[in-house]
Amino acid sequence: MKTADASGIVPLQEYLADNAGRFFPALADRPVKAQLTQATRRRFSHNYFFTLLADGQRHDVFVKVPVASAAQECLSSNGEPEGHTAPEDRAVAGLPTEPPCPTEGLQWGLGIDSESLRIPPAPQDRPRLVPLLPISREVELEHAALIAMGKHFAQISDPQLQAPRVLGATDAGAIVIQSVRLPTLADVIRRSNPWRVPPADNELFSAFHLAGRWLNVFHGMPQLDHAQPRLDSRDQLVQQFEEFSAYLVRTGGPQGLLDKYQAQFTDVVEAVLPIDLPLVTGHGDFGLHNIFFGRISGGQTAAIGFDTLACWQTSAYEDLAYFLLLLETLPPLFVRRSVACREATVLACRREFLRGYFGSDAVPLDALRLYEILVAMDKWVSAVHSARRATGLRGVVKKCRLALQHRALHGRIEKLFSQSRPTAAELVTERPRELETAI
Repeated sequence: MKTADASGIVPLQEYLADNAGRFFPALADRPVKAQLTQATRRRFSHNYFFTLLADGQRHDVFVKVPVASAAQECLSSNGEPEGHTAPEDRAVAGLPTEPPCPTEGLQWGLGIDSESLRIPPAPQDRPRLVPLLPISREVELEHAALIAMGKHFAQISDPQLQAPRVLGATDAGAIVIQSVRLPTLADVIRRSNPWRVPPADNELFSAFHLAGRWLNVFHGMPQLDHAQPRLDSRDQLVQQFEEFSAYLVRTGGPQGLLDKYQAQFTDVVEAVLPIDLPLVTGHGDFGLHNIFFGRISGGQTAAIGFDTLACWQTSAYEDLAYFLLLLETLPPLFVRRSVACREATVLACRREFLRGYFGSDAVPLDALRLYEILVAMDKWVSAVHSARRATGLRGVVKKCRLALQHRALHGRIEKLFSQSRPTAAELVTERPRELETAI
């Protein structure tokens, strides 16, 4: 994470000071000072944390400012992918491609060769599970989604399940939100003790259970006006897998293996899923980094979700599968320093998350595994696409990392296929109490 340029904060400070009374009634008719406490720069936004001070009172706010040149930056800096819509994949058609990578003679495992990797793709030259959106619209959509999410969770009226409070938006498109001073779920894992397996009522397991409950409530949010249906039939699901497979073959992937995957995926989809798929309001980036957990006023623990455009109506399994992929493929350095180094603990976190989401209902594991496979394919395609575009020393590092990603994703997909049942007569669903041996 880079430090943002703080030279343009004066207009923000003036806006916050002028509107502080509207944001927080206790600050009305008082001289307010907006003090910058932190500034960070991300690929598509500059993020600022301010403290509003007036007569001994203080309120913390977070301001997300869109970056106009983000489209060009995403082609030049080769950042790491973040979720379904990886930042380096958000190129805008018409921008120049990067020069070929100078790395020669490397083999990337599973049949992906360096000759294919070094050919730079055109912008957007890869299939994606979540389509790209115009950058200029994302602030508008995020603002609408956060307001709708706040109203929805307020109606639920569960103090353990909350949404961030949106305070306003500037004419320049910046979103102002009341700061959430809680650790993310990723922070909770990172700080956990790696040398003991916590009991069932440990804070870590409670956090994952609440995360599942939070997502279940979010999926019940009414469809927003700007939301569009996506992957609403099993034929479209099969077509999406075919596009992933074709891209990997086109870039030097193992055709025999991918053809086998395609046939297996099609068989299980036809056996498990209905022709038309039920849809919910999709989050689109529900990961360990976008759910806050901790004690709020009164000492009660709560989960607060964040960072969604809510612009797609899609299957609930997609968000579930994405979350589980991020949990089960944590970076090695991250894992070694936390309880995530223990496979049994990761599986227990998975179970608690699913219990939180499904409650006492049966968990449709066969359908969930199909989406876990599809999300893993999306991640595989993203890794290849990123490595092909990378140049210089960063390119060498990414291509070395790609070999490890291939093996990990291949192993995950193979495992998921081995757990899937291809015929309708064999299909059963496990109750939550049976998940310990089934997942």
